[in-house]
Amino acid sequence: MNGFMALARVLKVHHKSGTADIALVNSKDTYSSSSVNEGKFAARIVQNTANFDEQRQRYWGTVDPIAEGSLVLVAFMENMKQRPIILGAFHRPDNVDNPFTNLYPLKEKNEGLHRREALKKLRINPALTYQKIDGEGNIEVTFGSKSFFAMYNTNMDPMGHLADNHGGFDHADLTEIDKRTGTPLEADWEESKAPARFLFVKRNFDNTDGWTKFFLDEFGMFRITRDNNDGKLSYFELNEDGSMKFRQQQDEVLHGEGEKFSELGMTATGEPYLKHHSGSIITFDGDDIIIRAKGKVIQEEGAE
Repeated sequence: MNGFMALARVLKVHHKSGTADIALVNSKDTYSSSSVNEGKFAARIVQNTANFDEQRQRYWGTVDPIAEGSLVLVAFMENMKQRPIILGAFHRPDNVDNPFTNLYPLKEKNEGLHRREALKKLRINPALTYQKIDGEGNIEVTFGSKSFFAMYNTNMDPMGHLADNHGGFDHADLTEIDKRTGTPLEADWEESKAPARFLFVKRNFDNTDGWTKFFLDEFGMFRITRDNNDGKLSYFELNEDGSMKFRQQQDEVLHGEGEKFSELGMTATGEPYLKHHSGSIITFDGDDIIIRAKGKVIQEEGAE
C-alpha cells in the first residue's frame, strides 16, 4: 500500500462518524477533530465490512468498537499525513492482560484441546461476557447474570457432562478462563449482572400466520405461546414455583384473560386440575376426585 504505518494511542472516539482522535507513539503527533463537526476529520476507523447499496439506498456492514486508550496501527493514505486511518488494534503483550491462550505451542492439526484453542473464534465484550466458537465447533455464549448457552459435540463431552441434572453443569463449568482468577469469565459491571429476559419470535414476513413465541422472564417463568392472529391464544406456562398450565383462550389474546377458555394444569404442590369457562372444574384432593359445575360439587369419588 502507499504510505507508511505507525503506532498510536486512541485519545477519544467519535462514535457517530466512525473516527478517533489519536496520538502517535513515537513522534507524539496528534490528530483530533472538533466536537462541532462531530469528529468527521479525525482518523477514520477501518471496519471488517462496510457498504452502501446505491440502488436500494441501504447500508450494511459491521461496527467493531475501539475504546479510549487502545493501542492501534495507523496508516496514511497516499503518503498524506493529514489522512490517517486506523487499521486495527493490538492486545497488550503481557499474556496475563490479553485474551490469548496460555498454552504454547499449540498444534492446530492435533484434535482435542490443541485444535479447539488454536482455531477458536472469541469475542469478549467490555462487560466480560463472551461469545466463543472453538476450533471443533463447540459454542459458548454468556450473559451478565451468569445465564449462558452451551453446545458441545460428544467428542468434547463423552461423559455427558453437559446435562440438565440438579447440581450439574453450570457457569463454573464453562471453558473460557479468566487468567487472573482461574475461573470462567464473568461480568464485573454491576449493571450487567441484572437478571436477564429471553424472547425468541418465529413469524412470517407478512405476519399472516401469526407468531410462535418462546419467553423466559427474569424470575424463571418459561412460556411458549401460539398466536394465530385471529383473536385467540394458546400457551404453555411453567412458573418459577414449579406450577404449570396449558391454556387455550377463544376470545382474548392477553395471557390469563378472556371469558371463554379451557385450562389444564398442576399446582406448585402437585395437584392436577382442569378448568373450563362454563364453570366446570375437576381437581384432585388427596384420594378424592372432585368435580364441580358452576361452583357446586356434582361428584366426589375416592381413589378406590
